Amino acid sequence: MSLSPSDRNIKRNNSVFKRSTVQLLDEKQWLYLQKRYHITPREIQVAKLICQGFNKNEIAEYLKLKHGTVKTHLRNVYRRAHVKSKLALLLRFVDDANRFYAPAKPVSPFALTVSKEKLVTKASTSYDFSSSVTSGEDYIEGSSQEMIQERGCILVIDDEKAMRDSCYQALTKDGYRTKTAEDGHSGLQKIREIKPDLVLVDLKMPGMSGMELLEKTADIDPNIVSVVITGYATIESAVEAMKRNAYDYLSKPFTPDQLRIVTRRGLERRRLALESARLQQEKDKMKENFITLVSHQLRAPLVSIQQYFELILEGFAGEVAGKQKEMIEEASKCIDRLLKLINDWLNMSSIEAVNLTEKFEPVALTPILSQTVKLLGPASERKKVRLQMGLPDSFPVVQGNAESLKQAFTNLISNGINYSREGGMVTVNTREENGYLVIEISDTGIGISQENLPFIFDEFFRVKTKETRGVTGSGLGLPIAKRIIEAHNGYIKVISELGKGTTFSIHLPKAEQ
Repeated sequence: MSLSPSDRNIKRNNSVFKRSTVQLLDEKQWLYLQKRYHITPREIQVAKLICQGFNKNEIAEYLKLKHGTVKTHLRNVYRRAHVKSKLALLLRFVDDANRFYAPAKPVSPFALTVSKEKLVTKASTSYDFSSSVTSGEDYIEGSSQEMIQERGCILVIDDEKAMRDSCYQALTKDGYRTKTAEDGHSGLQKIREIKPDLVLVDLKMPGMSGMELLEKTADIDPNIVSVVITGYATIESAVEAMKRNAYDYLSKPFTPDQLRIVTRRGLERRRLALESARLQQEKDKMKENFITLVSHQLRAPLVSIQQYFELILEGFAGEVAGKQKEMIEEASKCIDRLLKLINDWLNMSSIEAVNLTEKFEPVALTPILSQTVKLLGPASERKKVRLQMGLPDSFPVVQGNAESLKQAFTNLISNGINYSREGGMVTVNTREENGYLVIEISDTGIGISQENLPFIFDEFFRVKTKETRGVTGSGLGLPIAKRIIEAHNGYIKVISELGKGTTFSIHLPKAEQ
């Protein structure tokens, strides 16, 4: 939401009010943050403005409040959000809102359009860790090794010995298994050896910088939670760190309580990430088992039944009366539809980007599209739908798998035929656009309502209207086509108008010469 003063017709001569503001979060996210942190409506107004880069005097003038009242509101916001600076508040709000109440297009700190002015963090009351002088590596207090192992492993990488020792003492006292490193190179070696759950990384270090270390840490294990600690906090450095997989930001000096809060939140995130990965593995295993079940326990018996029906209809089991023959033929058609559904589902389950990539080669699209149109010619004639093709003689190639692309085109063109009225038309055209080859498949059919349009690529989704009652299908044709095109690093756009028709635009990247 933008809080430009012009929205309230407040005239300000101060140039600060003329600068562009940060487009942060939508109204629902601000409402969520207000409830999450128990912030009053007036306090959330102050929080919005402070995140946009306005200072206390400007906010007081804009909201017509006393300077002391603004300071009180801001202090309350900082206290409830457990932060001590504008930068930390900005990162906390964006991260929490996106993780707990994501909009249609989640905002990330590095996707924000921010003011060019640097917001240097200021700590009003802070505990200076540099006052600690005890060697942290020899200090373990309070917890058994079992408890330390259970709470997680933390690696502190900082070139300041006092900072390393202070963090070590605070974290070890809380029961964490803590290790330290004095620079980026030794820290990277320890990351490879001990595989920590969380890493505290100083940005400014001799040799390997903190930014470079963040990238290498993500390469080793993307689930390791990285928290940046620095005395040079700016919006630019925070954004750059977030791009390199940093989870949170601590500006020096910080208190032990701030360290504990960030550590607990970071370890909880890692726990959830690992749990999500484990559940995904279980899901994949169940999927494999289900595919096996469908293939052998369902598909095979249905094929056998279909073969028996064919034998009966051909008279191998004796003469079949007219009514009996009619019933068997109808049952055979039902089994055909069921087998098609099973085959479509098995086909969809087998489409994996990794597997397709292994079979990629330079593919010319013109022959594939010509074969597809020729194959579907009889179907369009039965439906009395004209099928037209406008293909150039020479068309750049793509890197892909010919068979899977042919299947995607078949699904989309047959979809246009099935949902066109008698006398309608389906056209296939191609063009080049911004490094992509675009294949447009248009029909003059019944169209798709804007209400149903977002769901047409969902598995088993079918539009149910009077005009679609006579169209049979599994609801998997479009999802299969979408998955194939995305496996080729492409995408599909859809434009449709109810009662006038639909256009599917397939965008495939051109193969490098």
